[in-house]
Amino acid sequence: QFFQFEVLPQTGAGPPDLGTLEHLLPGHGGVLAFQAGWNTILPAASEPAVWGHLLGRARGVGAAVVLISNGFSFAPVQSRQMPIGHAFLRALVAQAPTLWGHLLEAGVREAFRFGVDQMA
Repeated sequence: QFFQFEVLPQTGAGPPDLGTLEHLLPGHGGVLAFQAGWNTILPAASEPAVWGHLLGRARGVGAAVVLISNGFSFAPVQSRQMPIGHAFLRALVAQAPTLWGHLLEAGVREAFRFGVDQMA
């Protein structure tokens, strides 16, 4: 939703605000991970400018961008999950402990709510 409400013009016309993407950039050696989904959809006309700017700036600071797809969720195969102690997740947490602590806690709470809802 960051793209929809912070990067794209709210009037529906005009260029994207590429300066706001600076808030997403990790430091040198860091990784910016995106999960593709409904809230990361960009209008086709904005995609080259937004992704090009973000990738260029990430390379410029010696960082990487990873796009994670949830396409497997709709495929007839079993989904996978990353163990909480996985090295990749530990690296993300080390870069921004407050952010990732919040995201992991939110994930746990959402999982509990989903489980209770399914049992009800």
